[in-house]
Amino acid sequence: KFKIFRHDMRHHLSILADLIKREDYTETLEYLENIGDYLSMHQEKISTGNTAMDSIVNYMAGVAEQENIQLNCEVEIPEKLQIAAFDLNGIISNLLDNAIKVVQLLPAEYEKTIHLTMRYTRGLLFLAVENPYTAAAQRAAKEQGHGLGLKSVQMAVEKYDGTLKFTDCQNRFRVEIILY
Repeated sequence: KFKIFRHDMRHHLSILADLIKREDYTETLEYLENIGDYLSMHQEKISTGNTAMDSIVNYMAGVAEQENIQLNCEVEIPEKLQIAAFDLNGIISNLLDNAIKVVQLLPAEYEKTIHLTMRYTRGLLFLAVENPYTAAAQRAAKEQGHGLGLKSVQMAVEKYDGTLKFTDCQNRFRVEIILY
């Protein structure tokens, strides 16, 4: 179901944009409620009160689940952040999408788990995504277009004068971000 929804997402966004342009807010809200109903049929991974974050993480958890990948989340953020939801959604969706693409290409003997950590303290947002990988899976994912979203991630991190760090150790790939 999530693969279909993901594929159709651009159509949903087009419809919503058209409804808003026509100032048909009643229909817009109804359409958004339908999307919410669809998404709520799946188990929530996080519920922080930050609607944008909860939505994207829960959506990506459903995508991972469809690929038999476990998404473990440690998320401690307030309901409101000083970071635009558009930017944060772009960062998280790209990082998780890349991780899912690599993990789904791993041989069966690998642990198919992705870890997402987000913490907000004293004006700093720390975000990390970690997943197992092999060079072969990384290469195959890159051939399928994996990694293109990292440019978008980098631009968003730069917008907030943040830091972006990549590490790999013992077949574990980790991206760490700090946003100010």
